[in-house]
Amino acid sequence: QEWGSYMFGWKSVLSKNKTGFLMFFIISVVLAGVIRWRGAGTGLGIGDSLLVCWYGSEPVVEFTLRSVLEIPGIWFFLHCYLYAAILFYPQHKLYQSDIVTIRMKSRRAWWKDIVLWLAGSECVYYGLFLLAVVLVNLDQAGTGWRPHDAGLLPGFEEAFPGISSFGFEQGYGIFWVRVLLMPVLIGITLGLFQLTLSLYIGFEWSILVSFSYFLVSLYKEDWWLIGNGTMLVRSELAGYPHQTLRIFLMCGGIILLSVWLGYWKLSRMDILQRRRS
Repeated sequence: QEWGSYMFGWKSVLSKNKTGFLMFFIISVVLAGVIRWRGAGTGLGIGDSLLVCWYGSEPVVEFTLRSVLEIPGIWFFLHCYLYAAILFYPQHKLYQSDIVTIRMKSRRAWWKDIVLWLAGSECVYYGLFLLAVVLVNLDQAGTGWRPHDAGLLPGFEEAFPGISSFGFEQGYGIFWVRVLLMPVLIGITLGLFQLTLSLYIGFEWSILVSFSYFLVSLYKEDWWLIGNGTMLVRSELAGYPHQTLRIFLMCGGIILLSVWLGYWKLSRMDILQRRRS
């Protein structure tokens, strides 16, 4: 029965998001193609493309109009899309669900279904982005999937101003954790944080609070600001010790707290009154 519930959840994710998945995949192919075009002649590979996407920016030292407006465009776009893509269906399930369905299922199972849908959708969205990057750069797979060390790609810094590669003397583990795992983990964390907040302060305010929390990461480096978790330039590769582990634990704590507080609130909510309002 438990396995059947998980399978039904995945089928729900895939069936209700077909258009969104297709649109994001097309956008991802275009984005990967533009990066490949800009890096033409440099020997850009799959790892290098991911480095360009998730390089990020240095923390702001002095706040000026220019420093505030200078944001890492690809990094910001990807996070915004992964955040917005999972906003509305979970809210629909909370406030517009069929009353018969609510009465037939326990609220624990109902909340679990919403959480699994959110997490599953985020995994599929980011998986499609990675697939697009691989397909666009498939002819470069023979040169290796890893990003090149600093100085090994002539013309790289000219093609992508403000972005530099790293030495990778300590290996590539941190790099792969940052570009493969962290975007999904942070997306799920922000999604659950927003969803749980909406039960307490409403949909609009929950968006404002959760997105503002993420936005601060653009300008400040600290372990409790989880947006730093996908910025390679603010990782151990650039001299920030233990940053990845701290943000990983922070995300885990927010997820667990959000799941518990969401269920606690949902178990005490007057569903019929909430739906009418």
